[in-house]
Amino acid sequence: MLAGQVFHLDLHASALTSIVAFGLAKAGTNYFACTLSDRYGRNPILIAGWLVALLAPFTARSRVHRTGSRSIGDVRERDP
Repeated sequence: MLAGQVFHLDLHASALTSIVAFGLAKAGTNYFACTLSDRYGRNPILIAGWLVALLAPFTARSRVHRTGSRSIGDVRERDP
């Protein structure tokens, strides 16, 4: 597991770290989305979020194409 190899975290610490990071990111996103939905309405903000989410697979695919790796753990220095 990447967390154990690179950051020397055990399974519980890495799980807790990812849960806390997700919670903080979601809380921040919800705060800004609620602020925007008060100003522009809920439906336009939902549609904008869906459109942004539709781009995620394409950006992930372009990363694989550029780096030749499928996950963060696959990123290694290559011999010239």
